[in-house]
Amino acid sequence: PNGVTPRRRVTASLELEPGAALRSLREGGRVSVRVVAPLGFEFDAGCLAVVPNPVFSSCAGTGRFAVLAAGDAGLPAGRTVVMLWVTNARMTPADNTWTLAS
Repeated sequence: PNGVTPRRRVTASLELEPGAALRSLREGGRVSVRVVAPLGFEFDAGCLAVVPNPVFSSCAGTGRFAVLAAGDAGLPAGRTVVMLWVTNARMTPADNTWTLAS
């Protein structure tokens, strides 16, 4: 019931598995991952559900958008799991697609 209750604040597990480590090409730059949830979902302003996280130093949520900032080491190759705070949509959206970008 945790994952399907309308308008309920839940934790969502995001799993990433890049084939190679990602690092910023700019000196002092950071790697970030942008998450776009389907219409109706809302990320908490501070959306990291488990702190500290070994890879991501912060998560900034605004509505259905969230930006995960990787720490100084960037995003390592291999499996990374991060738990995010998100509020479910009132109803399952017709297009229930979640999108990631770096």
